[in-house]
Amino acid sequence: MSLPPARLTGELQADVVVLGAGLAGLAVALELARPGRRVAVLEAGSVGAGPSGADLGHLPTGLGLPYTLALDRFGAEEARLLWELSRESHDLLRDRLRAIGDECGYRRNGGFVLARDRTQATALADSEDALRADGFGGEFLDHYMLESRFDVRGFAAAYWAADDGEIESIALLRALAAQAVARGVAIYEGSAVVELTTGAEGVHARTAHGSLRAPAGVVALGAQAPSLVPGLIPWLAPFEARRLVGALAAGPALPSPARTACGAFAWRVGSDFRAAAFGSPTSEATSGSPPASFEGLAFFLGSHLPSAPRLLGRFSGTLATTPDGLPLVGPVLGTPLVAVVGLGTRGHSWAFLAARWVADAVAGKADSVPPPFRASRFASTKTD
Repeated sequence: MSLPPARLTGELQADVVVLGAGLAGLAVALELARPGRRVAVLEAGSVGAGPSGADLGHLPTGLGLPYTLALDRFGAEEARLLWELSRESHDLLRDRLRAIGDECGYRRNGGFVLARDRTQATALADSEDALRADGFGGEFLDHYMLESRFDVRGFAAAYWAADDGEIESIALLRALAAQAVARGVAIYEGSAVVELTTGAEGVHARTAHGSLRAPAGVVALGAQAPSLVPGLIPWLAPFEARRLVGALAAGPALPSPARTACGAFAWRVGSDFRAAAFGSPTSEATSGSPPASFEGLAFFLGSHLPSAPRLLGRFSGTLATTPDGLPLVGPVLGTPLVAVVGLGTRGHSWAFLAARWVADAVAGKADSVPPPFRASRFASTKTD
């Protein structure tokens, strides 16, 4: 894949500038380029080198947590909507892969939510009936069923979600970038925005070596977004992610892709073994070790796998989430900016639907963002 020029230099113009070449930024850029707009993407690092590239590639349906918890938190109507929207976004991803002509390791063969105690196990068991009633297939596995099928130990239960999937994240990012370039999108790597100003004439993004002006802009950044758009500060909370890549000894059968019901840990078995620990506010500690530490992740794996993976590499990064854990999508009040932020660990679940909503906002169409994702759900918000 060729993305010339490597970085932004000089004074350039575009119709829309997108900040961030992660999954959301690239999906947005492709949507915006459809009517022939001049779209420019500014990326601080390189495509696939940031948090999106280090993602495990799990495509969970809904929120990746017991459905009963979502019912309690959001209500029956909104919880079902969230599950339906994530399934729709998966369909859009599959359509995009067909258009690209590259599957990028995509498989929709289900995924697992793992219970670490009896309370979580009960929530998963109750969720099975609720999910089935709302049209989502799956299977509850108690402790004995789980350990008879897989080489894991120490889990109280699991739920297999039939609509879940998986993908190779870096391959997907590179394929999206290549298609974007083919459609005329300019992607400038090594071009961190050091100053962002907005006004009646549009957006002015300045980097260390150049600047770009556009009538409209899209903020598709993670934890860095509040530093450029102060209005987002109250609604985005950073949290740490620790990910490792390893090799497993031949033989063990593991549920994959899998994540814990509390959201603190996840893994995926593909051409290699990838695991992650997330330090979100709802994560639980593991034997006194912070859940987002490599030590905590190693302890977790050692407690549940038949043998520790041989370490091949590891990644540390910072993600961002909102107070309710759902993305924030929509115009930033009083500016020509549209935000798609706070995707946290579920970027693959929302990015392609969010890209359509953002494209509608940039085009000035009627607001197509569902209420659970609008910034107006937060009291006193400074975004629309």
